[in-house]
Amino acid sequence: MSEETAPALPCIVCGKQLRDAMHSEDALGPPERNQPYAGTAFTTNGHYGSTVFDEVFGQTIEINVCDICLLDAAREHKVMFFVARRKTEYTDRGWWVPDVDEERVREIDRKRHG
Repeated sequence: MSEETAPALPCIVCGKQLRDAMHSEDALGPPERNQPYAGTAFTTNGHYGSTVFDEVFGQTIEINVCDICLLDAAREHKVMFFVARRKTEYTDRGWWVPDVDEERVREIDRKRHG
């Protein structure tokens, strides 16, 4: 990935600027698509109980979390995992345990971000 690629949204936890994995050249304004490299995008239509965002008119918000912050949050039991059978029926609920080579992920991050 070249350094000329347009940014995706930054990580909402640490603020690290993430790059668009799809190599977009349009770096002006909000990205038309948000496909972060070394991060994950999360969308929500709101949440009952939120005093900040609970969708009423079909609106959605999207945030990014970089891979390092996601790994750190999983280690601290801040990330839930489940298999969705239907929109309101979940099974295998529990703490998310990443099945990755964490040192390899951290090495990629060090090479990319110093």
